[in-house]
Amino acid sequence: RRRLPIPDLRFEQVYLSRIQGCLHIEPQLPAPASEDGQYAEVTHVAPLITASQQVTIIDWQNIAYITFRDQVVIPLLQGILWGVVGTYYRPFISLAKDRLRGKSPPPNLAEGDGVSWLRKWAKKLGFSNVTAGPSSVR
Repeated sequence: RRRLPIPDLRFEQVYLSRIQGCLHIEPQLPAPASEDGQYAEVTHVAPLITASQQVTIIDWQNIAYITFRDQVVIPLLQGILWGVVGTYYRPFISLAKDRLRGKSPPPNLAEGDGVSWLRKWAKKLGFSNVTAGPSSVR
């Protein structure tokens, strides 16, 4: 069975490939061999610029846009998506399970029914005449 190759999802490699179009590189006169070439071979990371090339123009506006998008916007949208999915996932799944089992959905409780014990406790303390919210005008 033939397996598909695993994609390289490391941030650094993807980021470098995206900003490579913002670096305008021109060839340079051949330079003597340096340690940089050997270092790149040892670390297995392909350098953006080899010893025979020189950066002439850097498009800083596009680099700033790519960096902002990859570091701020995409993680923000991903967090919003996970938050929305996390909020609605459990109630939706429990409702679907109940329907598959043939149970009727639970009745909607009126607002404030969950704190009836707190109201009873407050009445025992003598706060039965205290109201919250705006007072009515007569």
